[in-house]
Amino acid sequence: MKIAVIQHRLRDSVDGDIEALHQAAAAAGTSGAEVVFMPEPLSMIGNAEAADRFYAGFDGMPGVRLIPSTAPGVSSFAATAPPLDGLEGLGRIALLAGDACMTGLELVRILGDLPNVAVLAPRSENDLQAEAVMELAIGLSESLAGLVIVTECAGAQPGSAGHGGSAIVLFGQVLAEAISQDDETLYAQIETPLGRFEQPEPLPVIAPILSQRVAHHRGERAPLDYPAELT
Repeated sequence: MKIAVIQHRLRDSVDGDIEALHQAAAAAGTSGAEVVFMPEPLSMIGNAEAADRFYAGFDGMPGVRLIPSTAPGVSSFAATAPPLDGLEGLGRIALLAGDACMTGLELVRILGDLPNVAVLAPRSENDLQAEAVMELAIGLSESLAGLVIVTECAGAQPGSAGHGGSAIVLFGQVLAEAISQDDETLYAQIETPLGRFEQPEPLPVIAPILSQRVAHHRGERAPLDYPAELT
């Protein structure tokens, strides 16, 4: 099965975001990708009218789009879907967006669903977070789901979501990785049906920079692993 992963550079308007993603999805489908993993335009979150136009624009395009998305006012999302019609070879697919991608309890909960694929849209806020997410994705591909997809927006200012880092990781091997803060579409051929591990590794430890982000979003202070007080 040929899959595609879109990394999208944020535009100056929601219309620009929608048009660029429609064009990228159409090109991926025309190239033969049976499934296209792509991020939700950050400018569209909370804009129902734009969301309707965004999703309606995929009508008639070849391939299937999988887009981790959150409802207005919801900072993160995690759920597992049963095998989808036409994509049975991928098995169960977990979709995670925002802080759920790096929250231990959420990952443990999703692990109980035994997904074959995990799609992460972490919305990294700086380059260091994006690097930590990449390491996390490799660990999750050896513990949570054999195929891990990271799909991100790029081009935001530090402190705002949108710092790239899209990738395709299969059982610990990085098959494709975005190398710039710009539009990029990654491709890979995946053998299906996609199985699970014979001996899965434990879930990876969340990097401090990611656990600190989650704590900050919750108005908490991340616990330290040593007896020190940093203020």
